Amino acid sequence: RTLQVSNLDDFNALTDVADFATLLSTYSEGIARFAVIMEPNGSSIPGASNPVIQLACLDSSLAIAPLFKRFGSVIITSGTLSPID
Repeated sequence: RTLQVSNLDDFNALTDVADFATLLSTYSEGIARFAVIMEPNGSSIPGASNPVIQLACLDSSLAIAPLFKRFGSVIITSGTLSPID
């Protein structure tokens, strides 16, 4: 039998969880590259349950590697903007 889904919009949350699990399994071997942060009560409303799962990348080389492969020289800058008092 084949499951036929007529409206995929009803399953967006399930798709997000499946994508999250796929990403985790891709980088699960060797050095820890990701941290999973689970907040069982992510809601700021007392008594409301709104669990949150976050994925924190611990290895920035995963994100920057495609740039180094594509370009011979890369300049990386960083900064924080804050309002002037």
